[in-house]
Amino acid sequence: MEDPNVVAKRLTATAKDVVDQARVIAKDTIADLDNFTAAKLVGSYMKMVDLALTGGLQATKDVLGVDAPSAPPDQDAAEGRRLVADAMESISRRMLRQTSKVAQDTADKLDKNPNSPTIWAQAMVQLADIALLGGTELAETALIGPAPFEKNAINSDRYTVGGAGRRTLRIRAPGLIRPGTVDPIPASHLKFFVPIDDETGKEAPGGVLEPGETEFYVAAHPAGMISGMYVGAVEVLDDTGAVVQTVVVEVPL
Repeated sequence: MEDPNVVAKRLTATAKDVVDQARVIAKDTIADLDNFTAAKLVGSYMKMVDLALTGGLQATKDVLGVDAPSAPPDQDAAEGRRLVADAMESISRRMLRQTSKVAQDTADKLDKNPNSPTIWAQAMVQLADIALLGGTELAETALIGPAPFEKNAINSDRYTVGGAGRRTLRIRAPGLIRPGTVDPIPASHLKFFVPIDDETGKEAPGGVLEPGETEFYVAAHPAGMISGMYVGAVEVLDDTGAVVQTVVVEVPL
């Protein structure tokens, strides 16, 4: 994916703009509590809905880099951005459902008590919260990258190991982690594979390399993981359990 710092700067500007606009709409709506009308509520509601949707669209553009200078296309990056954009679209749709519910609940309350300024004020606060919290979730979704939304395992490069007998691969503690962090990829998300050809491989259950097998790679399922380069060491053990080689591996989630 694109440099997270670059994406973060674009998202920060968008989030600030959304918050500022939500504040102005809410302030204007409750400025004169004695002169609320149904038309004013509907108008403010539509402004908030428009803000939620346009803010979500702009945040998606921030992630996709639509308004950023063009660069040579990268298929993997494009697919990752598509996954993030799909997740952000789901958030935007939920925001729309939430704002619609606020409008319906407010209308029901006004039918029972049409002259209550408190009902109007509460509705504006709820709509502002939806815009703010939804915008924050959109930003978080963009910053963690596509890994949590990936459905398929991601493979490391292939690594060569020595030895001719039966050997066992073991990931050394603390595991595969992003530099500067402490949370490794869970062991349940990792599998060792032995290449068959340039495109395919077979699983090596328990990390066992049979005699004659001299290459391996690691497959990691990215569910629930933050995107980034995960780095660690794989130890190669001989049939006595002694470590005979250590290989540094990287998995790009």
